[in-house]
Amino acid sequence: MNTYFMKPLLVIFILSSSAVFGQQEPLSGMYWNNYSYFNPAMSGVVYKYEANASWRNQWDKVNGAPNTLFLNYGMNLADKHGLGSNYVYETIGFSRINRAKVNYNYQLKFKEDRKLVFGTALSFNHIQWVHEWITPTSTIDPSIPSQSQQLNLNLDLGLAYYSKNLTAGLSATQFPVYRSSGNFKTAPHFFGNFRFEGPILPSSEIVLETKFRTDLIKYSQDFNLGFNFRKILEISVGYRTSDAILFNLTGIIAKNYRIGYQYEFTVNKLSSISRGTHEIAIGLHIPN
Repeated sequence: MNTYFMKPLLVIFILSSSAVFGQQEPLSGMYWNNYSYFNPAMSGVVYKYEANASWRNQWDKVNGAPNTLFLNYGMNLADKHGLGSNYVYETIGFSRINRAKVNYNYQLKFKEDRKLVFGTALSFNHIQWVHEWITPTSTIDPSIPSQSQQLNLNLDLGLAYYSKNLTAGLSATQFPVYRSSGNFKTAPHFFGNFRFEGPILPSSEIVLETKFRTDLIKYSQDFNLGFNFRKILEISVGYRTSDAILFNLTGIIAKNYRIGYQYEFTVNKLSSISRGTHEIAIGLHIPN
């Protein structure tokens, strides 16, 4: 086979195999936009109402690389309960994945607006794997199924702590509750996040943020250093271990609306063919 087609085909096969034989949680660099997807204790805590959307184009120009749409909504009830919903649509190689989550959390409130939050979520995952890409110099491998699909029902658990300057959380996702067949495997994933905002100049803050993720086989962590100017503009740079250098710009409009863009410069083995990763996010946040 022509070597020109070998590398894209290999990338598609690896990505599709990862989605099918070890269902991975989607990746996102926009923390403020997708907290509640990875940790149910993040729904409806800081804001009375919030709605967010983001689109991620990972490893631009790499055939079969993930493209992910995130949508979420959260609300606070009586300053004690948080409700939320999440929807994710993702394409990886030959796979098409739909995920929907319903979140609930209970909030213990302490003095000075500090909270300890316990959360859980029920997750519905529909995975469809279809062979669509054909190389010009070969026929379809009969060993590759033309189509297969599965429905998973999973449980997520989360814990979070909030204060004026600090947000921290731990969560575990994909505890199997129901699986419609044995073709697709799931395993628990673990996440942790930490964000600190402290004054550095009048009306401005320094932001320190990190997030880790692991399925007990692979581990990655993001480190970010940011500057928030008057609560209207946040600029940050960061690094994801063995993957990318991160550049993030987030603007806050009329106090309640947010828009953000993140570019990730690829430094892993795909750096020779990838033009980086782009993520765009918008959000509406109504304070308590």
